[in-house]
Amino acid sequence: MNPSRLVKEIADDDYALDVIQGDQVLVTSPVIVGAKGSEWEGSLVFTKEYLLSLMQLGLKHRLLNPDDIHTPSL
Repeated sequence: MNPSRLVKEIADDDYALDVIQGDQVLVTSPVIVGAKGSEWEGSLVFTKEYLLSLMQLGLKHRLLNPDDIHTPSL
């Protein structure tokens, strides 16, 4: 995957809220899929910034509660 093409955040126009099979969901753009011909072709590729952006949107739209986010003891 070309590092300059890594998605770092979810822009306001790159997601939608919907209900699928009764569950509220956040739908994102497919630009996080590994490029054709790369070793990660077809795989979902997440940067730290993208994951944080996804969690922030989940909290903002009440798909997540802060209590939902647990980290195991290390």
